[in-house]
Amino acid sequence: MAYMNQERKKDRAPVIKAILKKYGQKGSLSVRHYSTLVLKLKDVQGMFTFNDDYQKRWGISINPYHYQSHYADSPRVVKMLDELTAAMYGQDYYDHSDAMTDYFNCSHYIDIDVIPA
Repeated sequence: MAYMNQERKKDRAPVIKAILKKYGQKGSLSVRHYSTLVLKLKDVQGMFTFNDDYQKRWGISINPYHYQSHYADSPRVVKMLDELTAAMYGQDYYDHSDAMTDYFNCSHYIDIDVIPA
């Protein structure tokens, strides 16, 4: 069953903050519903494009499974997201889910939201 708490968040925070600093970005970590590690990334460097008024106001939610194809034209963004997702999952991540039998079992979920600066 997915489980994330403040202690596990604190273990991952220094690595995530170092990655954000490396790319000149700012962000904050939180835990949602004891199951999801959430990173609110403030796009200080202008690496992301906000296309419409909705995105300019509310930001972009990054799909952790398909961001490589969505940002294929921005290798720096892909590299940063690769490092962030690896750090957010951490060493203790597991996923024994089986969608065919409607069985979901992973250590925790991650959520990356990008908001305009």
